[in-house]
Amino acid sequence: MTVAEIAANCIAALSLVFAGVALWRTGQAEKREREAVIVIRNVWSGTPGVDDMIMPPRHGAPMQVIERNKPPAKADQQLVIAMDSRDRSVLVRQTDDDVTLTLRTVTPNDLADADGPGGRNTHYVLLEISNIGRWAATDVRITCTIEGLFLEKFGEGTVYRDFPNQIIWFEALAPNQPRYVRIRNMTGLPVTLDHFDASADNEQPIRPAPTSAINFEPRGYRS
Repeated sequence: MTVAEIAANCIAALSLVFAGVALWRTGQAEKREREAVIVIRNVWSGTPGVDDMIMPPRHGAPMQVIERNKPPAKADQQLVIAMDSRDRSVLVRQTDDDVTLTLRTVTPNDLADADGPGGRNTHYVLLEISNIGRWAATDVRITCTIEGLFLEKFGEGTVYRDFPNQIIWFEALAPNQPRYVRIRNMTGLPVTLDHFDASADNEQPIRPAPTSAINFEPRGYRS
């Protein structure tokens, strides 16, 4: 093989390398262009109505309700953090080992279990969830973990237990159109939502922006 042939082969090989790098960069740019970026923010927390003031009618003016801690937006979804037991046959729970926590859609029974005086108030959080990417994302599943503070066996000390793969689901998240999810902690435990991840339909690239842990006060807490 002559020097000229060797040089030609080297140039051809380098051309293939450069073409491969250019193709990879193009693919990465297209992926970034299509990527959905999910931002989760805690925009409100408290107990609705617990701090409201009622102004009685005066001088012909009607009665007024002054909301001291009004949520900034209406919820698109209502979820609850609920406690369940693996062994429903046990009348009196002797240990917390069989207890699970789950994040689920609100039911009519949950709605009927209204807040009120006497320690029945529950702590709510309103999450704002936005897609700040350029493309809409469909079949969006945001997974997270519930962490709860439980009593250890025989009531000596406490221990954190976690319950992963909890899901907040959206049929679609359009770019820069925030959605709001109201979550109610119906347990008697202080719990935390943490470790957020996201997936979407059609293998669309998607990722959550870094999100701080979201804390919920136990039932009976008065904001």
